[in-house]
Amino acid sequence: LVLNDFCPLHPVIDLHPALPHLRKLKRLDISRVPSITDDTLHLLSSFVGKRLEVLYMKGLRHVTNEGIVRLVKSCSNLRVLDVSQVNQLDDTAGGAGGVDFY
Repeated sequence: LVLNDFCPLHPVIDLHPALPHLRKLKRLDISRVPSITDDTLHLLSSFVGKRLEVLYMKGLRHVTNEGIVRLVKSCSNLRVLDVSQVNQLDDTAGGAGGVDFY
């Protein structure tokens, strides 16, 4: 499912109501969607965490280390996590997945 750069069309995208219906989701691109927060990541990990394999989150402004750590710990099949241009993250978030952010 690709929602990236969708923000110019709709300033507020609320993914929360859709997540319970996306339980088979394996790949998601939510890059640069301004309404994505740690709450979204928590719901994402709750509903699709066991199946999610690829997640692109480039340029998200409202996620924190705490949200990333929770997501990585809940998504055991996650193989690709792109958090490039998420400038507020540090190695605390990367440590949860055994990687360092540079």
